[in-house]
Amino acid sequence: MARVGDVTISREILDENVARVLQGQYQHTRVSEEKLQELRVKELSVLIRRQLLVAGAKDRGLALPLAEARLQVAAMEKQLGPEEYQKSLKARGWTRKDHERILAETLLAEKAYQRFILNPSAVSEEEIAAFFKANPERFQWPEALRVQHILLKVSATADAKTWEKREQEAKDLVARLQRGEDFATLASQLSDDPYRVKGGDLGWVHRGRLVEPLETAVWTARVGQLLGPVRSSEGFHVVRVLERRLARPMTLDEARPLIQRELGEKKRLEAEKRFFAEVKSRHAVVILDSSLAHAAP
Repeated sequence: MARVGDVTISREILDENVARVLQGQYQHTRVSEEKLQELRVKELSVLIRRQLLVAGAKDRGLALPLAEARLQVAAMEKQLGPEEYQKSLKARGWTRKDHERILAETLLAEKAYQRFILNPSAVSEEEIAAFFKANPERFQWPEALRVQHILLKVSATADAKTWEKREQEAKDLVARLQRGEDFATLASQLSDDPYRVKGGDLGWVHRGRLVEPLETAVWTARVGQLLGPVRSSEGFHVVRVLERRLARPMTLDEARPLIQRELGEKKRLEAEKRFFAEVKSRHAVVILDSSLAHAAP
């Protein structure tokens, strides 16, 4: 299927990887030929990347962690039992040494990725602070409302009589709330919205997140005000605005996880690009099946 330097990735290895994905993710799903080909390209890319990581690690003086691999293989054998373990080897066409070598290569690839790609991609506190200072407009909390919501759903194809019936139920519900019944309890019992499990609490809602005319009604309401029934294409809504949070800038502590994730991902992609380009300059990648050409990293 492919060569990385002087190492060949065989059809059998690719087919085994694809079969493992099919068994794990598509066990009860019919997979089209197009999807199967997509999986083959993806899994070949994974195998090529792993082999490039192994080659790059060896170039940098890292040895195959065979002792660690042998310990893990022994643990697997103990867990399965000697007979079942031998059956699993036979099913793959492996010897025990094959298993130890393949596992050692996987471990080495993981170590190489951590050492040569993830570690250099760490984001310093100085980088975070500089990015925060240079991009204040990126780190703002928008105005938000905390809303409690009950939906009495009506099918889009329902007749006028059904809509009238549900509207009366919504009015009765509002009357019960006005008499002091607990909103969360009624939401959990009567609402057709998934948030009924949270007593109808939608959490913090930003502008543009609700269906009209509920959106307009909620944003013009006072805190504590009970609204409804409000009719929309979904049915009838009964809501209460619990809190209003004004727009404000984020603090550095609030923005830190966002910046760390963004800069870390950017640095990781750059480190990957450099690493794989450098390794491929000494270990050429050749795709032997033209239908899998997109697998080359």
